[in-house]
Amino acid sequence: MSDQHATPYPAKQRAPQHLVDIIHSPLAAWLILLVSIIITVAAWHISNNYAEKSAQERFAFRVNEAQAAINNRMQEYEQMLRGAAGLLIASDNVTRTAWRNYVSNLQIDKFWPGVQGVGYSVWVPPPQRTKLIKKIRAEGFNEFTIKPAGEREIYTSIIYLEPFSGRNLRAFGFDMYTEATRRAAMQRAIDTGEAAVSGRVTLVQETQKDTQAGFLMYLPLYRQPVTTTEERRAAIQGFVYSPFRIRDLMQGILGGELRDLDFEIYDGAPAMPEKLLYAGNQRADQNPAPRQALLSKSMNLVLGGNLWTINYSSTPTFTTHMEVSQPMVIAVGGVVVDLLLFYIVLSLANLRNRAVQLAEEMVEKLGEQQMHFKSISDTANDGIVSADKNGNINYFNKAAQHIFGYTADEILGRPISDLMPERYRAPHTSGFKRFIGNGLSANAGTPIELYGLRKSGDEFPLELSLSHWHANGRHHTNAVIRDISERKKVERMKSEFISTVSHELRTPLTAIRGALALIGYNSGDAPAKFDQGEMLALAQSNIERLSRLIDDLLDVEKMESSQLRLHVQALALTTLLETAVHNCRPAADAAGVAVNLGPIENVRILADTDRFQQIMSNLLSNAIKFSPYGSRITITTRSVIQGITISVADQGSGIPDAFRERIFQKFAQADASDSRARGGTGLGLSICKMLVERLDGALSYDSVPGQGQGSIFHVTLPVAKQAKIAV
Repeated sequence: MSDQHATPYPAKQRAPQHLVDIIHSPLAAWLILLVSIIITVAAWHISNNYAEKSAQERFAFRVNEAQAAINNRMQEYEQMLRGAAGLLIASDNVTRTAWRNYVSNLQIDKFWPGVQGVGYSVWVPPPQRTKLIKKIRAEGFNEFTIKPAGEREIYTSIIYLEPFSGRNLRAFGFDMYTEATRRAAMQRAIDTGEAAVSGRVTLVQETQKDTQAGFLMYLPLYRQPVTTTEERRAAIQGFVYSPFRIRDLMQGILGGELRDLDFEIYDGAPAMPEKLLYAGNQRADQNPAPRQALLSKSMNLVLGGNLWTINYSSTPTFTTHMEVSQPMVIAVGGVVVDLLLFYIVLSLANLRNRAVQLAEEMVEKLGEQQMHFKSISDTANDGIVSADKNGNINYFNKAAQHIFGYTADEILGRPISDLMPERYRAPHTSGFKRFIGNGLSANAGTPIELYGLRKSGDEFPLELSLSHWHANGRHHTNAVIRDISERKKVERMKSEFISTVSHELRTPLTAIRGALALIGYNSGDAPAKFDQGEMLALAQSNIERLSRLIDDLLDVEKMESSQLRLHVQALALTTLLETAVHNCRPAADAAGVAVNLGPIENVRILADTDRFQQIMSNLLSNAIKFSPYGSRITITTRSVIQGITISVADQGSGIPDAFRERIFQKFAQADASDSRARGGTGLGLSICKMLVERLDGALSYDSVPGQGQGSIFHVTLPVAKQAKIAV
């Protein structure tokens, strides 16, 4: 207590052994084991993450390689078709022999694996169907016909397909436009003028042996140059196309280059089993056997307007490249070292004897007591200041720091008189010396009131209790200090409030008593100038004013004690303002003042009906009181970020500058004699502000005094979530 920065005395004696004690304690062994295991786990984790990250990066690179290989090869196939299309465009009559020679020169078996052939399918309007059949039969194909048979609006027919042997003979004369998947790709090719890839199909070339899923690529040919979709549809001549068997194609594209990568290709998205095109080395028309892969990734690839979903996964060959041995070596070796270190430290800890343990417990207990006392002191609401026999501060708790504005480092070692105004310092110094010399005096601990001095230079009233004690030959004085600024302020406000309320109550009571005294005269004896009806009206008016004052005082008390209950709900603003205008109409008419509703936002606000009307009644009543005869009061609204602002504007003389700082204070009035004569209590605006703030709103005003522009009071309130009201 005497030295704010000093450590407990017993702990100071044990300090040289502190590090040794920690090293030899069982806790240290467990902590070292925990830390070393954490380090080992961290090292294993870093090594394992590095291996995994390396594998992921290599896997991503391989996936991108596969994507690029497939995409590039399909672009090459498209160029092959464009070459065939160029042959047809360059010659008015490409014979079957010329087509065979062209395709034979491509050597598709050698350079274009997966392609079943290169064909030409002609667009056949129904009137030209018979002519086409006769033409092909005249070439020696006596059984040629367009398959399947039947009447339809349009026909297509494969007339060229090379190599013209084996499986491809089954496609000769086939009308691909009759099948939905092929037709969708052919129509897309017609409309775009670009190469189009079909969805998953079973090629007509397929047999019962080695069946594979397939697809086709179409490149449209037109009779003349075209630019629009309608022109393309009208000028379509046919299609250069190639059928693909997917497994042959994939093996031709990727071959043995990606043995550490397996993948599944699905037609469209999402990947559906029935849309499977290719599944690694398995048949594309069978569901692949499930296999857990270390790494996997799903990619989309758009080819000729058709979407493929490709699910890539790593193979066991890929995972063997991972450096799995290094993380395991780190983990096993680290655990062995950790256990050996733990055994050594624990063995040292067991060498400690009971005497050292007892001494340590005593040191800990004394330290805990001092820390407990310091904790109590630091959490006290009153300031606690301790000074030595010379009056220099050696302890300054947190409450004292808050009261005086000094930190402990700033004030420790300075005279305690620095905390007092200059006029009290000399008497304090002599009195302090007498206090120390006499020991614990008779009035020690008795609170006294005087003034303190903050670091900022501000004086403030405080309550002080002194005590004296000594230990180890050193004398100390403790001062318990309480800042009584708020208490003094409350006492002053209480006194002013009682005085104001007494005056406000006495004024109407005096008027009532005088009026009743005049009425008490006999009719014959009453002075002619006093009219009994007028006296009764005066008494009634002051009774109402007294009643309003009491109601306002009760409202203020309820709000300040948080006893006022509000029923907040969504209310129609237009209806509320119309009611407020209706309620104030008699007073306005009597004063010769018009009250108008300007532009009103048709919204719902969150408010209490009665309290909202109380707010508007006070604002409109004040506006009527201070508005000249023949003027008008206007109520408008506007939307703001906080909700809706309701403005009440009058044409009075405005608010004097001297009154603005206290306009919302209790019993505050700009012109006391005038307002009281009109029945004001001086609490209206104060109540309005408290009510508006209880409704999560804000009250403000604008005014230009003395220029006839009047005052505008603004009430901002929140709106309901469904703000607009249907009209």
